[in-house]
Amino acid sequence: MTTVEQAEKLVLAEVKDFGTEPISFEQASGRALAEDIKADRDLPPLALKALDSHGGVDARAVIRELIRSPVQFAGLCALAVDSRAAFRALKRCRSLLPGLFLGLGAADL
Repeated sequence: MTTVEQAEKLVLAEVKDFGTEPISFEQASGRALAEDIKADRDLPPLALKALDSHGGVDARAVIRELIRSPVQFAGLCALAVDSRAAFRALKRCRSLLPGLFLGLGAADL
């Protein structure tokens, strides 16, 4: 039986270093990243509180949080703009990735 250490040596012996190259974010699809990508801003706290257990939006929770902390409104608007752009990009990519969006209709994207 092969030990963990022997298996690790076998795997590492086959690893090849392909180097790194700087590319734009748009070209990064399907590639391994050499470093983490950080968001330029945090989600407003109400965005997390507003999701129900099925991923739907709880409008009452949104209103409650906005009453509690109106300053989150600007972050919520920015999130809406970002979400719209993301769904448009997904819609454009849908034909390139058959099977990935099974169960999602045009109304979902």
